[in-house]
Amino acid sequence: SDDGSNKDILRNIDHIKKNCYRLIKVINNLVEMHKISLGSLKLNISEEDIVEITRYIVQASSELIDDLGLKIYFYTNINKKIMSLDRVRIEKVLLNLISNAIKFSKPGSHINVSVVDREDYVKVSVKDDGIGIEEKDLQNLFIGYEQVDKSLSRVAEGTGVGLFLVKSFIEMHGGSVKVKSMLDKGTEFIFKIPYNYSYESSNSDKVIMQESKDELVQIEFSDIPKSKC
Repeated sequence: SDDGSNKDILRNIDHIKKNCYRLIKVINNLVEMHKISLGSLKLNISEEDIVEITRYIVQASSELIDDLGLKIYFYTNINKKIMSLDRVRIEKVLLNLISNAIKFSKPGSHINVSVVDREDYVKVSVKDDGIGIEEKDLQNLFIGYEQVDKSLSRVAEGTGVGLFLVKSFIEMHGGSVKVKSMLDKGTEFIFKIPYNYSYESSNSDKVIMQESKDELVQIEFSDIPKSKC
């Protein structure tokens, strides 16, 4: 029937689109990792509201997360906090951590994202109540480029590589990242960024493509299987 044919076409278009997003993610990650390995990656710093950035990413992620049978919540103890940040890379940090939380969660689980004001830094947390991570695996979560399996998909999309980029981006902001996890209880990733960190910005160091927010979410979530629905 025509309806069946149209559904097949739409399904194929959706499959092609998702593979394109995965390819963009692979390319962007490889470029960023190569720059880090050469010591040539520079942040593009501007004055940004970390609360607004985090709230926006949570809102932008919520529809896809709802489709997977999960819920995401946002909490903050401040309405606004202007900081010197590379907005694009902080957005990618948040999306990577939320993506990991999705991968470790079962339908019906909750993901909690928070921004908390401290005396001289901001603390951002992405916490899930999913399957957790074994203690022996925690030390390998932030492994670098030279330590991972060299297949293209593993290098560009593997959890460890994504977290390697997270760690690199946050440390370039003068901050730090840590993870806490218990099997069958859940996992929490926390990063801290100091308020008064001075960094020499480079306006020329852009990512390959400046995506819209919806596309950015689609790209960063492109390796999450639909079977989680």
